[in-house]
Amino acid sequence: HRSYKNSRRCTEPPNHPGYRHRQRTCPEYDRPSHRCRGLPVGVLHSQGQDRKRGHPNIGVSRGHPRIGWVDRRGPVGHLSRMVRQYMSRLSDKDVRQRRIAVRKLFELNDAAALPAFIPLLDDDSEWFRARAANAVRRWLGSGHGVELDSMAVMPRAEVRRLAAEVALRVEGSSTLLERLSGDGKHQVRLEAWRSILLVAPLSPDSILLAFKDPHPAVRRLAVQAIERCESNNSALLALALQDTHLRVRVAAL
Repeated sequence: HRSYKNSRRCTEPPNHPGYRHRQRTCPEYDRPSHRCRGLPVGVLHSQGQDRKRGHPNIGVSRGHPRIGWVDRRGPVGHLSRMVRQYMSRLSDKDVRQRRIAVRKLFELNDAAALPAFIPLLDDDSEWFRARAANAVRRWLGSGHGVELDSMAVMPRAEVRRLAAEVALRVEGSSTLLERLSGDGKHQVRLEAWRSILLVAPLSPDSILLAFKDPHPAVRRLAVQAIERCESNNSALLALALQDTHLRVRVAAL
């Protein structure tokens, strides 16, 4: 008779005399994974695959406690290895593998996976573009200046607009916002000016520049920012009241 500690790695076939004995002495034998699948001690299927490295420990899978094989390097190394694995699958030719990788990376919730999502912003599939945009809104921070610069020069206007939306998270992004404020698409310019005018204190020169934009939505946004101007705003209001668009004049009133 061997103890459960010494028999946790059972390699005997099911007809071996010690196979059922070790199942009965296993403290986890009453679990559905052992009872229904008839698995020997020390062998656990996790989503169809055996984890045969490490030592048994209590883990969590889809909200349910289970016995899992934990990497000996510790949870940090184990997590980074999984992140690298699913990051590489984002460029897989099989669309199913790419979708699985996206879902798994969101479950792991590691900001280190963000660079792998940047190419998906220009993907042909709307599903992948939407998930990549969610990843940018969730994870982009002060250390992702390179990723922000890549987004600002992408051909899709929605990606450049997203870059203008999250640009304030990166220090020293004022030059990038000034460049996006002169973009050919008014949606990108509007988002860039919204980020620029959020910075306090505002100078009259920046508001005057926004008044020169050809789209009325940008000029109306400039009117709404006049009250936060650091100097006298009467001249700016007078300029807004002479605007050619009705909504801009109403906002000034």
